[in-house]
Amino acid sequence: MKALITGGNGHIGSAICAHLEKHGWEILTVSRTGRIRADLSQVDFADRVAHAAVHCDVVVHCAAHLNKGVQELGLSLVNGLGTQLVIDAAYRIGARCLVYISSLPIIGRPLYLPVDETHPTTPLSAYHASKLYGEHLVRLAEGESLRTVSLRVTSPIGPGTPAGRIFSEFVARATRNETIVLAGQGGRRQDYVDVRDIARAVTQSVDAEASGIFNVASGRGISNRDFAIRCISALNSRSKIAYSGTPDPDEDLAWEVSIAKARQSIGYAPALSLEDSINAYAASL
Repeated sequence: MKALITGGNGHIGSAICAHLEKHGWEILTVSRTGRIRADLSQVDFADRVAHAAVHCDVVVHCAAHLNKGVQELGLSLVNGLGTQLVIDAAYRIGARCLVYISSLPIIGRPLYLPVDETHPTTPLSAYHASKLYGEHLVRLAEGESLRTVSLRVTSPIGPGTPAGRIFSEFVARATRNETIVLAGQGGRRQDYVDVRDIARAVTQSVDAEASGIFNVASGRGISNRDFAIRCISALNSRSKIAYSGTPDPDEDLAWEVSIAKARQSIGYAPALSLEDSINAYAASL
């Protein structure tokens, strides 16, 4: 099996590349510095890919411009035009499946729990609006010769998690036996999913010959306070928990996510525990 990967150097993309290579896939990465050099924001992207790739069975589109500002032109150029160009390239290299890595927060704030794939979508940032647009483009690209899948991931964690996020900050502090400081009462609930489980969902969606939108999550929400406790326990840390005294505007926000559709249609279920993710990240520090 041969796959073309955009965003292969990113947090999710690198995990997908590692997983596919481990299972014998031939991988071609495309980026401004990748094996195939092409810029998603440039109209010659599909031409460059078609010239260099010859043929790929699967295209996995992970690349995205992450700035959330409504005046950020890169959102339209990379996440909008870029997704159109990836679709064009997929057709031109004869791919039979296109997997789009989307983001569950495109729904906005959850209106009901657990969140399933039919939840209304009201993006709260320009970034999430651009990801929703990408989902629509991918859906419209479905045809006789190209099957399309959008994977809505929650909060990706595990090896390579960027610094400055709650997951990486709490694990790093627990590793150093430093105090973990919580905003509000630490009640905000998140669903964390390991990037290695996301990678497994990609191959499962390809193998199952499924199409459509699927939530890829752990299926288990956890509060910031309970996550801090789990970090301390998993790492046998001497860290203490303290409160900043600053209210958390999202104190009551809860992400409880249904993965029933992905379980039934592609056989997805998370294989890694939160402790697995914590320990893998801690080992990289």
